[in-house]
Amino acid sequence: MQQRTEEHLLQKNKKALLRLSVKFLGGETVNFSNKSLKEVVKECLQYPYVNNNPLVIVSPEMKLYFDTPLLLDWLRDNVIYEDLIFALKTDGLFRNLATVYQDKEEIDPGQLWLKKGKYCFLVDDDQTIILDYTEDRFKEI
Repeated sequence: MQQRTEEHLLQKNKKALLRLSVKFLGGETVNFSNKSLKEVVKECLQYPYVNNNPLVIVSPEMKLYFDTPLLLDWLRDNVIYEDLIFALKTDGLFRNLATVYQDKEEIDPGQLWLKKGKYCFLVDDDQTIILDYTEDRFKEI
């Protein structure tokens, strides 16, 4: 039933005008009303928003990580909407509170992580690190 509900929301929101918020690296939040996801992404990729480093798009139904290369591919019609949502949907953005050691890698405190289910994924193009989420290890931003 949950799968069906998510599919319904995807189709409903694909072109719909939405109430969306974008959270930026410095903590600022900008609210957008009566704009499609595509319109909001285009605005966030232009001055002045792009200089503020958009992190996450929040709608009443979901949170989407602002992955600029993937969003650009979507705007160029190289990625379909359903795949985009699947790739970007997150339970939130977090920072690790202490140094993390994983497979001989040392990750300094304060690094950005995506939470999906019970796992956190380090946001880093150079390495893939996945950890179990625990409240004492991560803080939501």
